[in-house]
Amino acid sequence: MLRTIPAALVCAVAAALVGCAGDGPTPSSGSSAFDILQREIFDQSCTSGPCHNPQTAAADLILTEGFSFDDLVEVAATNESAQQQGLERVTPFDVVGSFLLAKVEGPGPGEGSRMPLGAAPLTESEIQLIRDWIASGAPGPETPGPSGSPSATPSPTTVPATPTATATLDATALPTTAPPLSPTATAVAPTNTPAVTLQQVQDEIFTPSCAVQFCHSGDFPSAQVSLEEGQSFDQLVGVVPSNGAAAADGLLRVDAGDPDNSFLIVKVEGPDRLELGSRMPLAFDPLTQEQIDLLRAWVASLQTE
Repeated sequence: MLRTIPAALVCAVAAALVGCAGDGPTPSSGSSAFDILQREIFDQSCTSGPCHNPQTAAADLILTEGFSFDDLVEVAATNESAQQQGLERVTPFDVVGSFLLAKVEGPGPGEGSRMPLGAAPLTESEIQLIRDWIASGAPGPETPGPSGSPSATPSPTTVPATPTATATLDATALPTTAPPLSPTATAVAPTNTPAVTLQQVQDEIFTPSCAVQFCHSGDFPSAQVSLEEGQSFDQLVGVVPSNGAAAADGLLRVDAGDPDNSFLIVKVEGPDRLELGSRMPLAFDPLTQEQIDLLRAWVASLQTE
């Protein structure tokens, strides 16, 4: 859960940034503007689960202490849209030119999902702390990182042109004119294909690979798509994707009886265009061919009542 920034911390940041006479003593070690961002924002909202930690390094970005500064400041963004705009993750003194601000305030088309993914957005006061830090020149931490800690930051000249981790399946379900379905819809197996049930797909794919912490589960499911048991069917079948490119292609999240017109299949097999987002699952190994075949068989077996 995000925590409200105490007034004392806001004052400490202001003192660190502007250094006005009468602001009190210089902040003690570990209380620089960046150290406060680390403790109150990055550590709390960005480094848990399959996010920006050394184990998963989502979007090739690590925001744990000792890595975060070097992975942010004057590092080229890996998102293709941001690269086309010439954006860095953080450009000192340039709030508008810092992709970090776009990601926490609300990205534009092609810029991926708002961060933190799968959690409540940052508060206005937290975003303002980031703005003030960048506007002041993005000074470094007072607290030294681990001695000899390797940086996982790619050089601006060697950043692979891969998209920043984007919205998982897509955002809020939009109204659809698809025929109403229910989890009890009859599953008719195609010839020579054994019937696949939703429960089987739930147990073997959705629950272990999708409905995990910080992904498609909980009070703030990623992209507002819950794949928890009892919710996955209604979130998928017959629902128009809110991903604009997928909707323009005429896809449904799951088109009953038609795997090739189902955005779910596109996402697990690997989208062929940037605007369709990242391959799912986002922070885990791709599904095996056997699992993809299971999903395809389930979609193919669905029919309306």
